[in-house]
Amino acid sequence: MEKIDLRQPPSSCIDHPLVWLKKKMKKMCRGDKLLVITDPETVPLDTIKILASKEEIIITRIDTREDVVEVLLEKR
Repeated sequence: MEKIDLRQPPSSCIDHPLVWLKKKMKKMCRGDKLLVITDPETVPLDTIKILASKEEIIITRIDTREDVVEVLLEKR
């Protein structure tokens, strides 16, 4: 399972976290899982749900804490 933390950009990255997430989702193959960690202020959960549905990805788990959301995605 791969993990992407949208709260902390890589030092060489200038794209918005949504761009990173979309790129990761497009590279997913059938059966791949991706754990997305984000701040709901930066990338809202509803946005992740919409992007996932467009890529035929299902959300298998959502963990919400005060300032962090963890979403487990799986490509079908």
